[in-house]
Amino acid sequence: MKLELNEDGLLDVVIDNGVVQEETIKTALLTSILLNRRADPEDTLPYGYQGKDGALTDDRQGWVGDVLDSQGRLVGSKLWLLDQELATEETVQRAKDYIRAATQWSVDDGYVVRVEITHEWRRPNRADLAVSFFMVNGEVFQLRVDYETGAVYEL
Repeated sequence: MKLELNEDGLLDVVIDNGVVQEETIKTALLTSILLNRRADPEDTLPYGYQGKDGALTDDRQGWVGDVLDSQGRLVGSKLWLLDQELATEETVQRAKDYIRAATQWSVDDGYVVRVEITHEWRRPNRADLAVSFFMVNGEVFQLRVDYETGAVYEL
């Protein structure tokens, strides 16, 4: 299944006479960043984190299928943990670390040579992250991540 980013920074399923099959790792990279990885017990949940019913919760998110991965790899990123964080250099570094951890599989599995993550302060309280995936075939796949809203845009 192929997913593409829409103008809102969210994912849409590509349909053209049926669901389109993905032929690159772009969909896998996008879902690695956009899906919520399960928080570890020592991770602090966002302040006032609410579940689907609106009640405060200690839901640590994550995909139930993670327990089935024989290599113990987890799907998604922990960017959702930054939901209520102040925009500081430390928070930006955590966002970079979360993206790097979420996409490390692409390097380990030999699809990506390296991942570069930079940031730019748009306003005093907002930093945009630019993520570049340098593929083994020479292509570069670039994204802009707004960790505060959870939106991702292809560059």
